[in-house]
Amino acid sequence: MISKNTIKYVRSLHQKKFRQKFNSFITEGHKITLELLNFKPEIVDQIYALEEWTQTNQHQLTSFERKIEMVSEKDMERMTALKNPSPVLVVGKQFENKTNNISGFSLYLDHIKNPGNMGTIIRIADWFGMDRVICSKECVEIFSPKVIQSSMGSIFRIPFETNSFENVKDVYKEKVYGTVLEGTNVFKTNIAKPALIVIGNESKGIEPSIQKQLNHKISIPAASDSQTESLNAAIATGIICAAINNTT
Repeated sequence: MISKNTIKYVRSLHQKKFRQKFNSFITEGHKITLELLNFKPEIVDQIYALEEWTQTNQHQLTSFERKIEMVSEKDMERMTALKNPSPVLVVGKQFENKTNNISGFSLYLDHIKNPGNMGTIIRIADWFGMDRVICSKECVEIFSPKVIQSSMGSIFRIPFETNSFENVKDVYKEKVYGTVLEGTNVFKTNIAKPALIVIGNESKGIEPSIQKQLNHKISIPAASDSQTESLNAAIATGIICAAINNTT
């Protein structure tokens, strides 16, 4: 039987202040759990799982036997934040996956606030082979459960860090690009590696102080009769990443 204190502890990790206090995070779901076990096994603190799931995935769990705790469906319902509880929940230690590789493209996220957007952007960066994702300190917390879930496991693979724009821009010299409405057509812009691509806030775009430091401004052209004011930040990032990968 799992203790009430354990359930209370796991439930507390749904709140940012307790994730920060314990330097931990939670992730739920079969697929994302396997991604975590395969790519970041060293950060696994505890695995809470239904007996049936544990037996079905026994071959994946041989290295984690001491960290597995069987729970009932009722207890899982008490710990989960999902409407439909998954058969497995993992508590992991927070980490920062820094890299010194700047040979390709990197994303700098300026004030991205929506956790769904953040997780999706991380997934996009992983798909297109970005060197890393750099988050401004004003971005949404990267270990929010919604960020973790929407990244679909990419957060355990793609290098990421939190840093200021001033600390990273000089590495890319004259190859700092930013997405703005009045920029040049990204499909007609040859962006040579290495380069830093700045993605702005969902509603306000890139901070004016950062815009002043951009070497190049790029945009996604809309149809001539389009009445839409802007694109979702994650969708725009996907289009930008696809475009720059096809112009190099």
